[in-house]
Amino acid sequence: MKIRILTKPSKDGNPSQFDAELFWEEKKFRPVEVICSIDGKSLLEFQKDWERFLRQVLPSNIGKKELREKISKKANALEQIVFGKKTPPWKEIHFSEEILIQTDPEFTFFPWEILTTHKGFFYEWPVYRGIRSEVFHFEPKSKNGFLLIENPIREDLIPSVKKEGSVIREIWKSQSKTPIKTLKPDHLKTVRFWEEISEASYLHYAGHSLPEGIPFPKENRMIGDEIGKTKLSNLKIVFLNSCYSAHESKNTTGLAANFLKAGAEFVLGFLTPVETEVAELTSKIFWTEYLKTKSAKKAFERTKFELNKSDNKYQVAELSFLCFAPLEEKKYPPLLSAVFVTVLIGLFLFGWNLIREKEVFPFDKREMKAVETDKVENTFEQTKTKTNLSPPSRISDNPLTNRINLLTDQNFQRQIKTFLKEDHPLLDSEARHRLVLEILETEISEDRKFYEFKRRSGLEE
Repeated sequence: MKIRILTKPSKDGNPSQFDAELFWEEKKFRPVEVICSIDGKSLLEFQKDWERFLRQVLPSNIGKKELREKISKKANALEQIVFGKKTPPWKEIHFSEEILIQTDPEFTFFPWEILTTHKGFFYEWPVYRGIRSEVFHFEPKSKNGFLLIENPIREDLIPSVKKEGSVIREIWKSQSKTPIKTLKPDHLKTVRFWEEISEASYLHYAGHSLPEGIPFPKENRMIGDEIGKTKLSNLKIVFLNSCYSAHESKNTTGLAANFLKAGAEFVLGFLTPVETEVAELTSKIFWTEYLKTKSAKKAFERTKFELNKSDNKYQVAELSFLCFAPLEEKKYPPLLSAVFVTVLIGLFLFGWNLIREKEVFPFDKREMKAVETDKVENTFEQTKTKTNLSPPSRISDNPLTNRINLLTDQNFQRQIKTFLKEDHPLLDSEARHRLVLEILETEISEDRKFYEFKRRSGLEE
């Protein structure tokens, strides 16, 4: 299911402020689309309160249960602001779909992952992010390479970035034959950056970044929006393991958003600052799981699960850890699909046969047996006629034969016999006998019977 959060002009008429509109896209299209109008001022006040909450929680030693209760209170407040009295479909007990939250830039940095489903928080569910943009480049390219960029920027980050780079290289060397290239601080220049990033299928950025982009200290410049103007659809997964890498706002196109605009399929990053220990563990779990499952979504879910089991700073990081990914519909295995289609066809044919039988009037089994006997007798009589050995006329024990013999119109008799003997495009032998018997048993005149016979049998006089 896709949730869209769009920017709308403020109801107060202030051009520097804005409101929001939220709606969801369901598989079943309805003539009325439910829209949640959100007051921008209330939403911004909530965001400020949420940031204060994170600053208080990170240095504290509260237990997991207490932390969960505090997050639940914040979630209730956000849902009151966003939904009011409305109940979204993911609150219903049968809901089981993936969720994609697609936002305008003004609403990317809000903690939508604390919203709740019928089972728990969004961050405990398969929830992914998306952006809205006027620019998008996607031309499928087949590349095979892993690019690791180490860019600590600050001196205090050098040891942790080196350690993270070493761990990531070892994971890829031990579990994959994919070629690995590393851009270390001494060689990190824009020309080399563009050369290597255009030939890679996987990118891992370890170090420091700003909401505006990646700093290049050797050249005293930053690259951000330039990425969004290029074609990088060769990148299958981009892991931006740095502070604010998933951040985006009205005036700033974030680093993750620029890689998405350039055509990268999956982009992972953090909305807020991330501690070095958390960054190291997150990247280790993700790439290990990805090389095992070959699924970016499964690796992302596993990483969140492991962070959730750890202490507070890891759990808070889980709220900030985002995966921008395409929404995928459930696909059934080919064998299961074939069985399902076969069962549907079988049920259709069975139902059609029942309907067709109900269109013909009931026919007694004893009479059916008599009709079959009559068919044998008719064949015998025809053979006798051909050899000029016709027996004397007699009354048959077959009710249908008796009724045919009682007809005074010889043409009527002849057409009935022809109808019973010859194949019919719609009715089999049993259905033809039922039809004739039902017409002849009806208490109407013979002329009327003849008319009904011609009308329902399709035979012309």
